[in-house]
Amino acid sequence: MADDGSQLTGEAKSFAPHRRLDLANEHDFQLGAFRVRPAYREVRRGDVIDILEPRVMQVLAALARRMGAVVSRDELLRDCWGDVSVTDDSLHRCIGRLRKLSESDDRRSFVIETVPRVGYRLVAADLVDSSDIQPARPAEGAPEVKARRLGHLPLLALGGLVVALVATGGWWLMNRPETWRVAGFESVADTPAYESQPALSASGGQVAYTVGQDGEEQDIFVRNIRDGSTALLVGGPMADTSPAWSPTGDRLAFVRVVPDTPCQIFIKTLPNGPERRLAACRNFEISKIVWSPDGARLYFIDRPARSAARRIYSVAAEGGPVTAVTSPPAWMRGDRDLVISPDGRSLAFIRLATIGVSDIYVQDIGGGTARRITHDGAEVAGLTWSSSGGSLFFASNRSGDFGVWSVASDGGEPVRLGSGLREVRKLSTGADGTLAMELVDVRANLAEVGGELITKEAGVQWAGDISPTGVLAFVADTRAGRSVWTRAPGQPAQKMTFFQTTHMDDLRWSPDGRRLVFVAASHGRYGVYEIAAGGGPPRILLSGDYEISSLSWEANGQTLVLAAKRGGVRRLWRLDTRKPGDLTPITGPGWTAVRVSPSGLLAMKQDTPGIWKLAADGTGAQRLSDSPSSPTNAWIVQGDRQFWLDMPRGRTPVIMTSRVDGGPVSVAAEAPSATSYSGLAIDPATGKMIYTRQVHMDIDIGLMRLERAG
Repeated sequence: MADDGSQLTGEAKSFAPHRRLDLANEHDFQLGAFRVRPAYREVRRGDVIDILEPRVMQVLAALARRMGAVVSRDELLRDCWGDVSVTDDSLHRCIGRLRKLSESDDRRSFVIETVPRVGYRLVAADLVDSSDIQPARPAEGAPEVKARRLGHLPLLALGGLVVALVATGGWWLMNRPETWRVAGFESVADTPAYESQPALSASGGQVAYTVGQDGEEQDIFVRNIRDGSTALLVGGPMADTSPAWSPTGDRLAFVRVVPDTPCQIFIKTLPNGPERRLAACRNFEISKIVWSPDGARLYFIDRPARSAARRIYSVAAEGGPVTAVTSPPAWMRGDRDLVISPDGRSLAFIRLATIGVSDIYVQDIGGGTARRITHDGAEVAGLTWSSSGGSLFFASNRSGDFGVWSVASDGGEPVRLGSGLREVRKLSTGADGTLAMELVDVRANLAEVGGELITKEAGVQWAGDISPTGVLAFVADTRAGRSVWTRAPGQPAQKMTFFQTTHMDDLRWSPDGRRLVFVAASHGRYGVYEIAAGGGPPRILLSGDYEISSLSWEANGQTLVLAAKRGGVRRLWRLDTRKPGDLTPITGPGWTAVRVSPSGLLAMKQDTPGIWKLAADGTGAQRLSDSPSSPTNAWIVQGDRQFWLDMPRGRTPVIMTSRVDGGPVSVAAEAPSATSYSGLAIDPATGKMIYTRQVHMDIDIGLMRLERAG
């Protein structure tokens, strides 16, 4: 099989038509001094607000999406007008309006360049390459001062200094880190279907990817990047995902997922050869696979035991014993998104300490000590090597939103590569400087059960809690990052936090409604934070090497009960808010979610469905229900009853209820389109329940073309 994009293999299969850009689902973004809010058609600069026509805003968003790359006229007409037939004059008018907007700012925060006979390119202040910036002019007299200082050196010393500088400069030129810039960007698979897990062939001429939602039927397709033709590679009733090309392009490894069963690794001979089962995971449902550069071995992710940290394993391509390659600390969640360097000597991977806290590590392929490459604990969602092996590209929310970054493969300061409007996740590199990536569009808003949406902004909001006075607290995840917001009845929402976090969860009002506590991960450390109802800086109640999954106030309004993992063990703890850091264990291991009830504690267990009742001291565990199927924070106690969200596979999510001391379990209401990260809040005055409803979700494949800048 040719691996240059000149041919495709497999049974052809048609796709849905291209999706037109929808302003309601576009994230806010910044263009220099301009704050752009596509869903409101609003462009703000200081106190000046311009409301753009819908088409004009669509054109601006479409240009910004391409991260500074050229966008053809045909693409703009397709993205912004869809099937409506218009002339180029309509596009020219929109471009003219945007240029007038740019000229209204003395700083020229952005410009729109015309590329003759091709299209347009948006260049924003944050897209200008550093190599294009002229160095500051030295102050008058500076050269003479330097000359006089050198003139005082003896001639021999001066000669030695010159030799040393030349030698040092030569070493620096040979060893300086690679720098990259974005040379182009294009959509590869952009339909209403979910296209994910991109894998570029060795030459970069073809990209294989998965089509379908997780947990449902998924197939693997291949797309010829040169002519856009598409073919089915692996299909059937199972979920087939995580494609990986062999180095010669004649075989494809992939993962076959059967619900509630460890994954199975297959190899298919291309173009139309048989499938061969190579190995089975022990305890992990989904994995990523990579080939060694010589095609002799495959590497994948698994767990040695069900609750153990994930690690990397290896198996020969022809079969045989499976061996462990990495050994993460037991208290971590473990390793994922492995990639092998082009020379086959090193393995890079993401080591996940806790949810929202991870770093990049590199290890010799034969084993040994893993070397940490990044050191800030920001969330890393995708990872791949550059074709030269000198850099690692990764997707991270280290600056608030998930963008593409590069870092030298031996460490250093990461550098962002362009910007855009869509969230970037999984990555894959081709040999010719191309970078394939998942582009995620998601909108999820707060909604009343059986009622209308409460919030309508782009991004994701999930419910936390409602105070005794009716103030709703929730988390908003936008392109600017994650933050806590509150909204009093009849009032606009108010932002409460202004520090950068990679994870937030489980907001809880104190019994008197005067304080709000929540879990957050910031700068690589989990913590419990407290904010006064009226606002102000947050107070840190607990910070350290924990993974805090759930918290709840006790009736005294002074102590909290936490579900947290410490030293690899999950248990319930008590925290005194009057003594920050004063943490006392309550139970033995195994507990992962908690709520306080009038008669004691309610808790959920790791890896076991259902809810348990415990005494306040953690003793006397008694199982009350078989639901929910997995631990959740979409769970609230209201008087003598408890309510929780259950998401049975293949059925509409429902809110269940029972008494806090046991008894029959019944369905309180359906919660259509509820998300796995949804919270659950109940208004104490009206009894209305609020959850997070997914409004829009799409995953596409984009292709970024990179070139060396130095």
